[in-house]
Amino acid sequence: MRTYIIDGYNVVFNWGKFWNEKIEKGRENLIREIRKKKLHLKNKVKIIFDGKEGMWGGVSCRDIGVIFTQEENADDYIVKLVKKMDNPKLVVVVSNDNELSARIKMLGGEVKRVEEFFEETRKVRKEKKEKKLSPEELKEIEKELIEKWKLNS
Repeated sequence: MRTYIIDGYNVVFNWGKFWNEKIEKGRENLIREIRKKKLHLKNKVKIIFDGKEGMWGGVSCRDIGVIFTQEENADDYIVKLVKKMDNPKLVVVVSNDNELSARIKMLGGEVKRVEEFFEETRKVRKEKKEKKLSPEELKEIEKELIEKWKLNS
């Protein structure tokens, strides 16, 4: 199981789809998009935001860890999280912050740029939707059914 750690405000500000004049809306849009991607079904997902939850309105989320770092910088908090992991190679940090990326790579973690992360997860979802059986596969299944059920007698 992988752990995805998302640099919350970095993603909101770098992915135009989430930015919406109001920071609360940007957070909500990000969380909604992460839920749509269903990463949390097979992986752990944590979205890290600077500040206090009450500062800009609350965010409730049961299936994805949403963490407000209080007085601590989100980048430092993310680095601490990765350091605590049993296997940093199973951690993917999503951020366009070059300094944070370098720190995570030094710990053995993987970093995905925001655009790369969303493009990759979009492709996976599209491939799952578009997966159809080829005519050859259909014929093979038909042949097996005929043989197994002796339908051609």
